[in-house]
Formats: sequence, structure tokens, C-alpha cells
Amino acid sequence: MAMTAWPVAADGWPTATPADLGLDKAAIDSMGDKLQTASGGTRAGLVVVKEGVLVYEKYWQGDAETMHQVFSCTKSWGSTLVGIAVHNGLVAVEDPVTKWVPQPAPEVGTGALLKHILTQTAHTTPPGMEFSYNSGSIVNTLPEVLEAASKMSSHAYFEMVLVKPLKLTMMWPSCAAGGCAGTRYKADYIQFGDQGPNPVLQSTLRDQAKLGWLWLNDGVWNGERLLDSAYIKAATEPSFDFQAVYGYLWWLNREGKSSVLSYNAEVPNDMFHAVGGIGNCSIGVFPTQHLVIVHAGDLDTGGLGGHWEVFAPLFE
Repeated sequence: MAMTAWPVAADGWPTATPADLGLDKAAIDSMGDKLQTASGGTRAGLVVVKEGVLVYEKYWQGDAETMHQVFSCTKSWGSTLVGIAVHNGLVAVEDPVTKWVPQPAPEVGTGALLKHILTQTAHTTPPGMEFSYNSGSIVNTLPEVLEAASKMSSHAYFEMVLVKPLKLTMMWPSCAAGGCAGTRYKADYIQFGDQGPNPVLQSTLRDQAKLGWLWLNDGVWNGERLLDSAYIKAATEPSFDFQAVYGYLWWLNREGKSSVLSYNAEVPNDMFHAVGGIGNCSIGVFPTQHLVIVHAGDLDTGGLGGHWEVFAPLFE
């Protein structure tokens, strides 16, 4: 869907003005101002992608190369790595966890499938009975699964299947040689939850926007399919009737039961988003509008929902 006629930056992004893609820059500027007001002036930057083209970026702190701690936005990158492994035939979401990790962390419920970890329902026995958000040992089992299935470290797998094709610059910390001392994790292990042995993942807003566009563009980047449509569809729909707003390590905007985030009626129902920290990182994917909106910054206690309502005029 990206238009190859646009100039392409060194990081692989086609670039254009908002007007080139039918958007009003002054209106987006105004939305950015409202975002800053809503967040208490905590936003460092805002990036907008339309039709696969980077059309807008503004930085209140730093610039396009500034790295930001993204906290649990990492989970959606993790879902992407699992999805790529599914596409490549290495794993299936219905695989038992113990097929790949015979002795997982004790917090993982007996009989849990990979799907249960992806949907944050792996903590019970039997699994899949309730939602409980986890940023530690349960979700951090998935990199162990990838290491067993790919026969390489999770960081090496990330570099091979995402860094290279997407030209990423982000820094995903990994365990040192010999593994992370005092843990079960081996050398070059990367965690998917922000509660683990390594520092928090850091990324530019431009790289976070690449994640959003990869998913919006049906798993295809630069003509290369990385994710299957079936995985994306399953990952962006509610998996259980007791949690309407969560898919495979992505938050959803759906009416229904929810124990955490709530439905936002000013945002399209097909929107899905990544949330990191307490409003530190937000990646919004709007399939109907072919839009990806990313913003990041400092602690924002009201920012778990992404303040997407300030962008409502884009959805009219």
C-alpha cells in the first residue's frame, strides 16, 4: 500500500507531507497541542503514518533519533516475533508450552498453550479461565520458546527476522555471555515483559511506527511477507468473552467486558494499540483509515488509553 514514488529516508521510511496524503498539517498540529495538554506536557514526540508513508513528526524533546523507554510496548514486538515464527512453521499458537520449554516458570499454569501466554490467560490451571496482566516470568517464557524452536538466541532471532528487513535501530537489551546471573535465562536472551533480568527496551518513535505499519499492512514489509493474515486476525480480536479489549499482546478497542482498559467510542472499533509504562509509549493502529499514530514521553498517569480521542477528527 505504500507509494514507492515518495522519497525514502535512510531508515526505509517513504516520506511526504500531510497534504500529499490528504491530511491537514495545521489540524494535526492542533491535535498534538491537545495531546500535550491531555498528557500534562509529558509527550516527547508524535509520529503519524498514512498509507505506509511517514507524513508527520514533531518532537518536543529530542529528535527523530532519540531513544525512549517503551516498557510494555515490548510485548507487541514479542507478539510479532511469535507471529513470524508461526509464519515460518517453527511454532503454532496451539502448541503446549512444555513442547518447547519442558520446565517453564512455575507461574505458568499446567497445560498452558502458547495462545494462553499471548492472551495473558496462562496463570490458571486449567489455563484460559481468566485474564491477568503479566509483565514477568509468564510472558517472558515466550522468548525461551523461540530459542528452542529457532535453535538460536532470542536476540539473534530478532535481529534476523525484524532488525534486518525493517532497518531497525532500537536497542533491545539481552543477557550477557553466560546468561543473566541468578536466572534461568541464557546468553543473548531478550525479555518480552518489562519485568525481567534486563533493562527496558529503548526505541525511536520511527521504529515503533514500523511495528504499527507492519501489522496494518497485513504483515508485509517492502513486499516481503513476515506475518500471516490469519495470525494478525486472531491477534487483533478478543480471544475470550471475559476480556474484550485484549488480543495477542495487543490492546483492542472493543465493546464488552474488560478488567483493565475500557472502550473508547470516539475511536474506530477496529483500532488496536500497544501500551507501555504508565502512558510512556503508545502505538495506535487504525486499519480503516490506514493510519498509524505513535507518541511517547515521560510518565503520564492518564495515558494508558493513549489519549486517542484527541485525534477524533481523523476518524470522521
